[in-house]
Amino acid sequence: PTPAAPHREQAAWWAVVGWLGLLLQVLLRVIRGAPSSLAKLLRSLGLRHPLLSAAPAVAFVQLPSKAPADDLPPLSPPPGRLTVVLDLDETLVCAYESSSLPATVRTQAVEAGLHCFDMEGISSDKDAKGRQRVNHVTVFERPGLHEFLQKTSEFADLILFTAGLEGLSCRTFILLSIKSPVSN
Repeated sequence: PTPAAPHREQAAWWAVVGWLGLLLQVLLRVIRGAPSSLAKLLRSLGLRHPLLSAAPAVAFVQLPSKAPADDLPPLSPPPGRLTVVLDLDETLVCAYESSSLPATVRTQAVEAGLHCFDMEGISSDKDAKGRQRVNHVTVFERPGLHEFLQKTSEFADLILFTAGLEGLSCRTFILLSIKSPVSN
């Protein structure tokens, strides 16, 4: 044989040992992870090796279920009134230009129980003659809006935010605040 043959033979044996080690590790993980019939058999024969046990080797001490009363911090006074900022547009209400809103959409919304109202608002845009345009808008309220505002106002000051036109937003705010206490 050539001088390289013993080296090759030794490398082959190390490869076999490596594969057997890997196979043994997989087998031990299977035995530890799921109590199989093989693991039960080995335990019944009295083979209790730490590798076969799924239980942790560390003992845990159970803590008391309640903290002693003298260790509790003093109760803090109840918090003051909260402030809640709500977005008006597309959150509390949805407004659409009436001329672009199909009648079927409005009819279906009303039949589904949504409350809606129509408003006129002066736009910042002007027509060809220099007069300010009047927008006719249909406003849909979110379901449960007034109940939400009423309940929230019991524990918080409500502030409405809007990026919409001032004229329409103010009128919408007025119509909402008639039924619900809201600050602007």
